Amino acid sequence: MVPNIFTSEGVISYIIANTDDTLSGSKALVIGYGICGRDLCRRLKALDADVCALVRRELKEAEAAADGIEPIYMEDLGQTAFDIIVNTVPARVLSNERLTRFKGTLMIDIASAPYGFDMEFAKELNGRSALLAGIPGKYATKRAGEILGKFVYDKRCEYV
Repeated sequence: MVPNIFTSEGVISYIIANTDDTLSGSKALVIGYGICGRDLCRRLKALDADVCALVRRELKEAEAAADGIEPIYMEDLGQTAFDIIVNTVPARVLSNERLTRFKGTLMIDIASAPYGFDMEFAKELNGRSALLAGIPGKYATKRAGEILGKFVYDKRCEYV
């Protein structure tokens, strides 16, 4: 099992616990279509969410489209409303000015610093918005521990 699965399942668990509606039929935006973004998009789509992926390059646009995910570029972002936005990119992607348009939207950031948006401002727009760090260790503790233990053991054996 790959750790990005733990991340996706943890994000989905947080979404379910912090929204008043089902994922089915909700409109979700995932910022970034890398390892975590792609896995999360596929899982949200499997739960019947209407999923878009914010992309910057034609390659990621093609990958998203091939997976049945609607690719969207920054310049087209202002034309769509979302119930959920999840950032996977470790860079400031959405300015506070852009975030203002998404008042009421649940915003989740799973990237490392400097993160994709100002979380304090996002919480002003929706109090349930959150920065979710270390998701595998919180939502899949047993399996994450097994993987970490195996990694440490393997590294130790390299030096013996």
